[in-house]
Amino acid sequence: MAAVDMTREECIAVLAGVSIGRVAITHAALPAVVPVNFALYRDSILFGVMSESRLAAATERSVVAFQADSFDLSEKSGWSVMAIGPSSWVSDSLDLETAKALLPEPWANGHTIERVVQITMARVNGLRIQPATGSPLDETGP
Repeated sequence: MAAVDMTREECIAVLAGVSIGRVAITHAALPAVVPVNFALYRDSILFGVMSESRLAAATERSVVAFQADSFDLSEKSGWSVMAIGPSSWVSDSLDLETAKALLPEPWANGHTIERVVQITMARVNGLRIQPATGSPLDETGP
């Protein structure tokens, strides 16, 4: 396999094609990773939270990491993107309604989007993983 660095533009393009990622936060002084449904808006990642959740508390004016990826096991290919940046709650009522309209429906039963978190993508990097051509593994497998 070969891993190739992706440009910022490539990272954002592949993120636009998926709707589930993970947010890395600090909870009780320990790292925690939480899956979220998300959408892209300009240079930001948006996701909904319930007001009293630990995710809401951990993303109010914090720096967080976000990761999404996609892999094709049969092709031994895929990509992984990580974005790091400041997060905040969308507070302007007009922006909040716009943000909520962009978000996919929450998967968890009984969960409603009470707040929208915005992560400004200050740093974005990604890797595209593809089979190495001419490798002995291409013909015989692992």
